Amino acid sequence: MLNRCQPTIVTYNLVLACLASIGSGEKAQALLQYMDKRKGRRRGVAPGLVSYNTVLNAWANQGGAEAIVRAEYLIREEMKEVGLKPDKWTYGTWLKCLANSSLTKEGVEIPVEPSASTRSLVPSLEQRAQEVLEEMKQAGLEPTDRDLEFAKQCNVDVV
Repeated sequence: MLNRCQPTIVTYNLVLACLASIGSGEKAQALLQYMDKRKGRRRGVAPGLVSYNTVLNAWANQGGAEAIVRAEYLIREEMKEVGLKPDKWTYGTWLKCLANSSLTKEGVEIPVEPSASTRSLVPSLEQRAQEVLEEMKQAGLEPTDRDLEFAKQCNVDVV
C-alpha cells in the first residue's frame, strides 16, 4: 500500500519550507529542479509560485553573494520560463535576500554564467534594493513595513 503513496505539491512545499528555515538554498533549489524534471504538471506536483517563493526564502536565509545571484536568476529566468510573475512575497523576500547578504555597497562578481537579465556585476545593494522597490510599485504592489525595513538595511532612503 505504501508503494502507491505519491508526494503532492503540499508535501514538496513543506519540505522546501523546512529547507528554507535552515537556510539551505542549494538543497531547496535542487528539490525545485527535481520537481520540475518529474514532469510534475501531469502528476500534480509542478512547482508553483509558493514553491519558487519558498526557495527564494531559502536563499535569503542562507545569505551571501551567491544567494543574491541565485535569487535574481530564480526570479528573472526560472520563474519567467514557467510563466510565473513575482507577487508581493517574491519582492519582499528578494529585499530580505539583499538585506541578509552582509555585503558592502560596491557590488559583487556573479559566480554563475550571466544572461541577458543577470549581468556579470550585481549593482550595489542600495541600488539593487531601490530597483526592487520600484519594480514592486510598477507591478501595482505596495511595499509592507517589513519590505521597507529590509530596504533600509541596504541603505535605501525610504519615506
